[in-house]
Order: sequence, then structure tokens, then C-alpha cells
Amino acid sequence: EQLLGNMVLGNLSSLSELSSEGKSGAFFYYTADGNYMLKTVTPKEYLLLKKMLKGYHDHIFSQPGTLLVRFLGLHCLSVRKTPKGISCGKASIKKLYFVVMANMFNTPFEIHRRYDLKGSWIGRQTPPEKYDPSVALKDVDFQNANECIRVGEERKE
Repeated sequence: EQLLGNMVLGNLSSLSELSSEGKSGAFFYYTADGNYMLKTVTPKEYLLLKKMLKGYHDHIFSQPGTLLVRFLGLHCLSVRKTPKGISCGKASIKKLYFVVMANMFNTPFEIHRRYDLKGSWIGRQTPPEKYDPSVALKDVDFQNANECIRVGEERKE
């Protein structure tokens, strides 16, 4: 609630911003304590996530140990802007779509590599000049490094 209130009031000083290196041009905002992140999404992504919400919710609650990211909120913020000096003028409405997620990288453990896995090989390789511990690697990088995810016997189902 405090995060949304600060957004409405234009007080984003309590958040740190990170522009995405991704094609989407999404913006990420992190709370001061690093526990939560807000990511802007397109209207198309918003509708897709909204359609998936019931199945996602059911899965998260039936599989509490899942490795899927925890979406905590899906929002559309509409801001009405009326031109100055015109009381009867047309107001424009700007919509901002965003999700609030638990930050899975806010952990006491050292993170050696980060991957942004989407399940596609097309355009999913990090250029060698962008290799840096702070940059998330992609699907082809994961495969080329012969990485694997070990989840343990109890989670294999």
C-alpha cells in the first residue's frame, strides 16, 4: 500500500530504479530494503498475466516449494491529466501497467550467475561484451555452459 501511495503521489525517492537491458524496455524499481520489485509491463503482458492468474495462484498454493517467481500484485494505474487553464478541456488518461514481485535475488547467499530463462532459443544469448556478474545471462548461455538445475529428489515430481 505504501509503495502504491508513493507512486500516486510521485514520491519514488524510496525506490531505486534500474532500466532493463531487455528488448521490452521495461523498468524495474526496487524497494529500499530490496525485498520487493516492481516491473512495468505492456498492456498485452498485463492481459496475459491476468488470464493466467487463477492457474498461477492455484499452482503457487499447491506447490509452496516451487521455484517460480512470486507475483504479489498485478496493477493498472490510470492517471488523468487535464491541460492547465482549461476547465472543460479534454482530459488525457495515461495507463501504467506493472507487477509487484518478491525479489528472489535478495538473499544472504552469494549469487555466482544469474539467468533469465524464458524457454526460447531465439535471440536468447548474451553478447560476450556484456558478460558481467550483474547481467542476467539467457537460455542459450545456460545451455552452452552445460548448466543444470538440481532440485533434489523430493522436488522432482
